[in-house]
Amino acid sequence: MLDASVRVRLGSLDLEVDVRVGDGEVVAVVGPNGAGKTTLLRCIAGLQPLDAGRVTVDDQVLDDPATGAWVTPAERNLGVVFQDHLLFPRLSALDNVAFGLRARGMPQAEARAQARAWLDRVGLAAAAGARPKALSGGQSQRVALARALAIEPRVLLLDEPLAALDVQARAYVRDELERHLATFPGARLLVTHDLGDAVALADRLVVLEAGRVTQAGTAGDLAAAPASDYVADLVGGG
Repeated sequence: MLDASVRVRLGSLDLEVDVRVGDGEVVAVVGPNGAGKTTLLRCIAGLQPLDAGRVTVDDQVLDDPATGAWVTPAERNLGVVFQDHLLFPRLSALDNVAFGLRARGMPQAEARAQARAWLDRVGLAAAAGARPKALSGGQSQRVALARALAIEPRVLLLDEPLAALDVQARAYVRDELERHLATFPGARLLVTHDLGDAVALADRLVVLEAGRVTQAGTAGDLAAAPASDYVADLVGGG
C-alpha cells in the first residue's frame, strides 16, 4: 500500500496532492504538461524532498518533514521506470537489470542469474549482451521494467513509460506492459498524459491540474461528469 500526501513548492509549481494505491492496483495520474505529475513521482521516489506531508509504504514512513523521518532513494523499496528509461549506456541489457540487485549487495553471479531470468520473462533473453544503443525503444522499455521489477519492490512507479515510442510500437508495447504489470503484486502508480494509456493500464485515474487533483475515478466516471474543461477535452478526444 502506497499512501502519499505530497506538499512541495518548486518555482511556479505549488503541488498539493493526496494519492493512495492499494496492492494489486494500478492508478494513473493524468494531466497537462506542467501539472506536477513527474514531480509527484519524484517526491515519492525520494528524488525531491517534501516541504510538508507524508509518504508511507505499508507501515514504513519514507518522508515526513514534521518528524524528520527520511529514507534515502536507494533504501526505498520502490521500482522506478523513467520516461527515457535511463539505461546505463556502457552496460549490457543483462548488467542493467542486475544493477539494482548488485547495489543491494547481491553477489555478481547471483545477480546476473536473476537478471537473465527477468530478461527471459520479458522476452529479451537473446538481447542480454546488447547495449542500450542497439535496442529498440520497446526493448529498452522492457529492460527498464525488468530492472525495476528485479529488486522485488513493494511499489512500482512509471513515468510516461510509453512516451518515447513511435506510433507503430506503442500499441504493442502497451499490451506487453499491461501483461507484465498484471504479474506484479504491489502498488503501481503510472504517470501519463495519454488517456488511451491510462484507460488501458489503470484501474483508477487521478487528474492533476496546476498542482491540484481536480477529479478522480474510473474513466467512466470522468466521461459521465467531467469536473473541468481539461477533463472534458480529455475524455471527449480520447
